[in-house]
Amino acid sequence: MHEETKIPQRPIHPDRLQKMMKSESAPILVDVREPGEFAEGHIPGAVSIPLGQLDVAAEQLDANRTIVTYCRSGVRGGAAARLLARRGFDANTLEGGFSAWPFETATGPGEALVAGDAVSSADLMAVATLREIQAMEFYSLASGRVSDTGIKEVLEYLAVMERGHMDAVYGRYKTLMADEGREAESLETLKSRATEPVEQWQIRDGQVDVVARSYDVDMSLEDPEDVSEILDRAVSWEFEAYDFYRRSSELIGDEALRSALVDMAFEERIHANMILKVMGTLGGK
Repeated sequence: MHEETKIPQRPIHPDRLQKMMKSESAPILVDVREPGEFAEGHIPGAVSIPLGQLDVAAEQLDANRTIVTYCRSGVRGGAAARLLARRGFDANTLEGGFSAWPFETATGPGEALVAGDAVSSADLMAVATLREIQAMEFYSLASGRVSDTGIKEVLEYLAVMERGHMDAVYGRYKTLMADEGREAESLETLKSRATEPVEQWQIRDGQVDVVARSYDVDMSLEDPEDVSEILDRAVSWEFEAYDFYRRSSELIGDEALRSALVDMAFEERIHANMILKVMGTLGGK
């Protein structure tokens, strides 16, 4: 229990929050809407804690980090910030709520914000490895479908970068499995599972549930040669990856691993911005 009472400052403007999210001391984003609202769209990296559960779940928040709450329009978010401030947290809310957020968003159920040992770090890294295998395959396939040399080079570069991510997370997965006295699956086995549903975590009635979510590596594009559709799917993939790593970092108790996940999140964000820049050049073609 935090005995010190703090007072939330003026609500944070979306432009300022976006800059804060890009810094090394990025805040914890807490979406206090209901799970269905969160699944329909949320700020990448936010964790889902409905307002009714916040008083109990607050014990799982890092008291050493700034917290920014938000809801649809700002009312519930403001109430959440005041609740957390009364418990000693450095908490504030997003001005205008999610409705005022003009930047990128993500969809789908959120991983739970729970104690660090509630989800095995090794299992989380296995999921991350699968995601990176799929991303690598995604860009390899996509690069073979475009004729524009510049766009092909970008897609090939991203395939190489995702291979590097795959090697990094797989290495951590093996180390963590060894630490837990378990045998890691081979990379070849994981690659064979790359088209199977990927496990993610969400909170429901205060408990952690495992949710299966399937990723179609082949993309099943309506027009396999439509560059705009390929890039649109690619940027969506990158924002989902950013969202996954940012929120996953909140599940991890180990500081070194948490830092690594945050770094991975921002690399995925850089990739998304790179694709958006390429998309911006298509207007004149």
